[in-house]
Amino acid sequence: MTHSDKFINHLKGFAPSDEKATGDRAALATLRRALTGKPSDVVRTFQYIGDRLPPSQKAQDLYILVAGLFASHPQSTDQGNLGMHLAALRDAALRENNVARATMLDKRLSAMLQVRSSHLGPHLRRMISFLKQGEIPVNWGQLLRDLRNWDDPRGYVQYHWASAFWGERRSDQSQPSDAGIQE
Repeated sequence: MTHSDKFINHLKGFAPSDEKATGDRAALATLRRALTGKPSDVVRTFQYIGDRLPPSQKAQDLYILVAGLFASHPQSTDQGNLGMHLAALRDAALRENNVARATMLDKRLSAMLQVRSSHLGPHLRRMISFLKQGEIPVNWGQLLRDLRNWDDPRGYVQYHWASAFWGERRSDQSQPSDAGIQE
């Protein structure tokens, strides 16, 4: 189990579950407040996650961001990446004939894929809020791993998210049939 996975499992301990109907509300509220970016709110998260943070400041910032996002939407899955989760939300919007919402998700994801990790916070807060509204769970472990690799010059995280969001749609839409075409 990776450090990221251990961290996410620790966060899941604060979430509501079958054993704890409400979860640890105080911890979740404190973690959510870290999303404000105020140093005093960020420092308060250390009582819940400080012993689980990596040594690098950049990595700590990402872990704290993910902790705050998790606290705002603790519904989780072990499948997929954020691109896939957003595709599920877009597809639900299209099934409801809400083309405007689907188009908005396209535009927001496109914009998010262009920014550096240091500017992802506001984009991710919006996207996680949309997923919460749509009751779409998030693969938090994958999200944290992806964010740790976001600035890789090969852009493979962005490629995988884009592929999951836009690439999968083609297989769901009706394609022209080759039936009856002679070769």
